Amino acid sequence: MISIYDYLFRKKKQQYISQSQQKMTPHSVAVVLHMYYPDLWSEIRDYLDNIPEPFDLHVTISEKVRLRDLRKIVEFNPDSIFYQFINRGRDIAPFLQLMHLPVWDKYKAVCKIHTKKSPHIHAGLNWNYPNGTEWRKVLYGELLGSREQIRTVLNVFHQNTSVGLIAPQGNLFEYGEFVGANRQNIMSVQEQIGIREADLCDFCAGSMFWFRPESLGLLRAAKLGMDDFPPEQGNIDGTLAHAIERLFTACVRKKGYRVITTAELNQGSQM
Repeated sequence: MISIYDYLFRKKKQQYISQSQQKMTPHSVAVVLHMYYPDLWSEIRDYLDNIPEPFDLHVTISEKVRLRDLRKIVEFNPDSIFYQFINRGRDIAPFLQLMHLPVWDKYKAVCKIHTKKSPHIHAGLNWNYPNGTEWRKVLYGELLGSREQIRTVLNVFHQNTSVGLIAPQGNLFEYGEFVGANRQNIMSVQEQIGIREADLCDFCAGSMFWFRPESLGLLRAAKLGMDDFPPEQGNIDGTLAHAIERLFTACVRKKGYRVITTAELNQGSQM
């Protein structure tokens, strides 16, 4: 049984979340942040401060995130919108629920990020990064590292309508090499969204990237709810969330858009 104190604060937090969802802005740029670890907000805030124009900040949270954490975000960006979900499917499941909303049709460019820690990664593991912190900083840096970098990203989405997704350099991995224990879950989602095995050539490791909302139309139309994702058990592979991570780029290409990396940004309109 919860105390009256906890009940009142939960109610106040829910009111705060509901009020945030009433906001309407003219912005064409947005960020989707899954904030499971609120202690990383100050780090993320510094990267978001590089975005050179007004943007909407959509934040998915679990129940453990406190009202004061939300207020810190609003202090930075008054155009922040919050959504609370049960702790299932990591950043992927809440993201898919948001993609069902019509609000995304107005955006030309969206950055998907999350509070990645990956504590299972260590120097002895055969991986590209010595730990989760270093990996996270590379991902944030490639996507949001400077105002000039982000301005180039936005220009690409405005000027080159063939580009659907921009992945962080060094994190677009070969699908076959990293399919892992995910094949069964991948096949299940494939059948639902019309992706063939031949369409699967690479994936964006870490599931952070810039994207054009219409390029993810196949996943936006998928009928995957929060209940389709099992309760969180700390698995490092083999979950439905890991399977969908391996489908983003295939969905983009299937819709007729291109996938590039931040290494290609300086090529501008020639991409």
